Formats: sequence, structure tokens, C-alpha cells
Amino acid sequence: MERERELEILEQLLASARGGVGAALVVTRAPAIGTLSLLAAVRTVADDFRMVSARGGEFDRELPFGILRHLLEPVLARVDAQRAALLDGAAGLAEPCSVAQAPSATPSPPSRRCTACSS
Repeated sequence: MERERELEILEQLLASARGGVGAALVVTRAPAIGTLSLLAAVRTVADDFRMVSARGGEFDRELPFGILRHLLEPVLARVDAQRAALLDGAAGLAEPCSVAQAPSATPSPPSRRCTACSS
């Protein structure tokens, strides 16, 4: 019964996103409680969305926006023309924390510290 309620909530969030209302969802559960199967079920009803996922580790606690880097860097590394649109507005604040530099930018070595965040 709990799984049906969770899927219903997730489907409502997807419907809202399709209507232009964004949201973020963080799924946390104890190990072996079915998180992966829940996310697999969501992927089947969200095939019109770009799905990204990440698993945080010990290092991510110390790195500002560490988990965000895991989510966004693969996407940013594959885009050229869309990059400016993806980083428009508030999202542009995350670019200095990204290892995936713009193709025209001078590459800088990856750092454990985010200079934009002063952390």
C-alpha cells in the first residue's frame, strides 16, 4: 500500500512538472527497502524527462554541492549550444563549482574546494 501512495505522489510531481511547475524530490530510505525498484517504476512513467541520479559518498559531505556535481556534470559535459540556456538565471551560480567547464573556457584543474562558494 505504501508503494502505491509513493508512486501517486511521484506521478503528481511529474504532472506538475509537465505543466511548468518544477520541484525537487529527494528519496532517502534505509538499505534494502526498495529504493531502486521505486526509482525504476518512476522512470517508466517519466520517459519524457531527463532523469539523473547520484549516490553520495563520504567525500561529498565535505565538498560544497558535491552531490549536485554528480548530478549535473555529465549533463553539462555533453552540451555546447544548450549550455548557456541550462545555466541561465540562478543556475549560473553553480557553474564555478562545476568541473565540466564550457568548451571555450580555459580548463582549470579539478579542486576539492569550490572557489565560488569560498568553501
